[in-house]
Amino acid sequence: MKTNLSGRVALVTGSGSPSGIGFATARLLANQGARLAITSTTGRITDRARELEAAGAEVFAMSADLSDHASAQTLVAETIARFGRLDILVNNAGMTQIGSPTETASRQLVDLPEKEWDYGIAINLKTAFNVTQSVLPTMLKENYGRIVNVSSTTGPVVSNPGETA
Repeated sequence: MKTNLSGRVALVTGSGSPSGIGFATARLLANQGARLAITSTTGRITDRARELEAAGAEVFAMSADLSDHASAQTLVAETIARFGRLDILVNNAGMTQIGSPTETASRQLVDLPEKEWDYGIAINLKTAFNVTQSVLPTMLKENYGRIVNVSSTTGPVVSNPGETA
């Protein structure tokens, strides 16, 4: 069953990896007619935008550190400026940042510095908080919005040694 998202605008975070969940989600939403805003922490997001545009999608791409509240607000404001609305948010950013080392790798809780704990929490939780808080005013004003939070099975189902946060 194909959903018709014509006229809708979707923001998908964590879309930088060509083989990742975020980019796959963006492709699916584009195939259903949504106009897209995509983001990642690296400049590679423009490569993903070109791929989507080549397939006929209307795309706005912006590199942003979503653990920074002001950057999240700027991303949302730029998306709304470009498309005039924002209807769907897919919070997919987190776990790993392409191009950044996994700072918490191979650390047990007993040896984990607070700075690395804070980094893990920032990329996995604060990113979703910042973007969600930034999109809510427009969704509440329009009395419409869909927010999808993508999570990992790491933690409640399985575990990766050393990924304490």
